[in-house]
Amino acid sequence: MIVVIGSVAMNYGDRKGIHRRPKDIDLIVDAEGLKEIQNLFPESELKEGKTAGYYRLSPDPKYAISDLEIDAMDTESNRMLMAMDNLEPWSTWDGRVTFMVPSISTLAAIKQSHIRSPHGARKTFSDWKVFREHLKENPYTEADMAFLAQRTIETEERLSDVRNKVNLNTSNEKFFRNSQAIRKLEHDDVHRIVAFNDIPVFEMVKRDMAKAAVSKEMFAELPFKTKCQMVLEESFVIGYERFGETTKNPKRVYDSGFAYFSTKLCKGWFQDFIFENLDYFIDYQPEFDFIKKIDNFLEEEINGK
Repeated sequence: MIVVIGSVAMNYGDRKGIHRRPKDIDLIVDAEGLKEIQNLFPESELKEGKTAGYYRLSPDPKYAISDLEIDAMDTESNRMLMAMDNLEPWSTWDGRVTFMVPSISTLAAIKQSHIRSPHGARKTFSDWKVFREHLKENPYTEADMAFLAQRTIETEERLSDVRNKVNLNTSNEKFFRNSQAIRKLEHDDVHRIVAFNDIPVFEMVKRDMAKAAVSKEMFAELPFKTKCQMVLEESFVIGYERFGETTKNPKRVYDSGFAYFSTKLCKGWFQDFIFENLDYFIDYQPEFDFIKKIDNFLEEEINGK
């Protein structure tokens, strides 16, 4: 069986779809499906990905077919997907192959299952905005919910190495060492420039100001608005440091900073808070031009005030 997912499946038939041109075709296949793909393009090399069971195949240009991203892993969630009764057959490529297309709600479950993954996080969040609107009309079925739970477990297992690299119980200097080269100001100084309050929120929840870790208990005592401001301030700062040179658009820099911060620099209870309130953060529009505010501070520093 060959199941097509991703933006190609979202644009299948008369679906509203995700409004961007797919860069590749995402497939989930069983052993027979993988053989069928290889037989369709015998002259093309099936390249193994970094994860066992993942492949990439680039069909000869004569076929005018995008690259294929193939998940051939023998996982419980893949078997659950192929057993679903909502798969719709789609004969394509001049009748040479039949894809099975999942329902919109099942595609949404696939997207949600890896929503914490740092790989293509900003695109994932953008796509999720579309899926959540579809879910209002096409809510999850019981089968979708069971599939989502299983696939999320598998995704989190694959991401465990990424999570383990996030060590907050270390000094601020060590935690932010990898980004020192891209900084014009000290990280904490940028925080103070963009703070919503008299001091950055992170200073309200630290027991040891020399370490990156924050206190769960102190965070829990904050009002909800202030908790959200902590996430926003971090996203402003990370966004400016890592993406502020490519654009001066506050929303775009914030979105990039939030995607990076929430998926690469967080774990545990704090990341749980972020994703429990994900809709708020991906819909957020910066209330002030934090980029201009930082740039103005820099200019004053350079000019000696």
